[in-house]
Amino acid sequence: MCWIGEKSDKRIAKKDVKVFKILYWDERNACYHPPFYPENYRRGQAYRVSYLGKTSRENGFGLRIDYGFHCYSEHHCLREERLSDMVVKELNGRVIEYYEKGRREFWNYLPAKFVRCIIPVGTTYYENKSGEIVTPTIKIIGDIEYG
Repeated sequence: MCWIGEKSDKRIAKKDVKVFKILYWDERNACYHPPFYPENYRRGQAYRVSYLGKTSRENGFGLRIDYGFHCYSEHHCLREERLSDMVVKELNGRVIEYYEKGRREFWNYLPAKFVRCIIPVGTTYYENKSGEIVTPTIKIIGDIEYG
């Protein structure tokens, strides 16, 4: 996943910023896995990368970031609707999950989870107009539960 935005999208967290990631839950090893990298994330742990891999876009305008923790603004992006025994989740107006309750397995046979995370105070991060965020530091909190 790469983040696309503008150079002016750079921010510094004045307080802990609530975000979410979409990760796979590995019950046997009690950890989360991201979809594209062989990493393990555990609840309550903070993680950091030293390099975001920033490059200017081909047209000279804007910014592309390939590394770091890619996540989403929790209050700008995530919406859920319950339709009897079906659940529809949207991210930036696009349906990203549509399933029967209890059936949320994807290509790797691990259940996909919306995971609450925190960007710690003082951390530099980038957030584009769609609520997509990339940061070098993130703390994994746990599943976002819906009532």
